[in-house]
Amino acid sequence: TGVQTCALPILKVDYKNEKSFFWRDNSILKYKGKVFSGQIFENFRNGKLKYIETYLSGKMEGIHEGFYKSGIKKFSHGHKNGLEDGRFEYYFKNGVLSQKGLTVAGKTESIEIFDKRGIKKIKNK
Repeated sequence: TGVQTCALPILKVDYKNEKSFFWRDNSILKYKGKVFSGQIFENFRNGKLKYIETYLSGKMEGIHEGFYKSGIKKFSHGHKNGLEDGRFEYYFKNGVLSQKGLTVAGKTESIEIFDKRGIKKIKNK
């Protein structure tokens, strides 16, 4: 027999409409008095996604993505236990990669920087 999994529903909260219910307590995000686990997002006035963040036990976890008003991705970076951790990428408004690298437990391990045409300018480590 196969293994069955049960996906729990993810609480998705529109930060712009609910921001008065959020606060930080010793760097732990709380929502309506409880430690927050779920996703926070915000949209621009034009309805396009501005950013989305995922939290687990009040700390940022997983991929955090941000976007320009045009809908083009602005950045993407991973988090683990509240710290930047994993690959990261930042983009110019034209969608071309501006930098990418690796962060481990909040410290940048490597970075590559590109010009607006996508040509590599700097590589560190």
